Amino acid sequence: MSQNYKDTLNLPRTEFPMKANLAAREPEMLRAWEETHLYRQIQKSREGRELFVLHDGPPFANGDVHMGTALNKILKDFVVKPKRLRENLSTSSASNSSAWASSAIGNIRI
Repeated sequence: MSQNYKDTLNLPRTEFPMKANLAAREPEMLRAWEETHLYRQIQKSREGRELFVLHDGPPFANGDVHMGTALNKILKDFVVKPKRLRENLSTSSASNSSAWASSAIGNIRI
């Protein structure tokens, strides 16, 4: 007597697979990005722009991960994403950087 509700839904037909299968698809995406030199293209499109640096403090300075840690990262995302979107939706490379890390990934050109 149970009804299959799938047949009662009016959903669009798409080419997207039902299963994301990220573990199998991610290496393919990374390979494609490396082959097309995507990161280099993004950096080249940002040449000559003003540099924006968001310094991030040391990870887990207050002990274990907690809700405050998540809030901190989310708030930093609120600062970085508008910077990324302000100039160009697709080619800006904004991120935050840990002041304690050896690599400075937080330098962005906006």
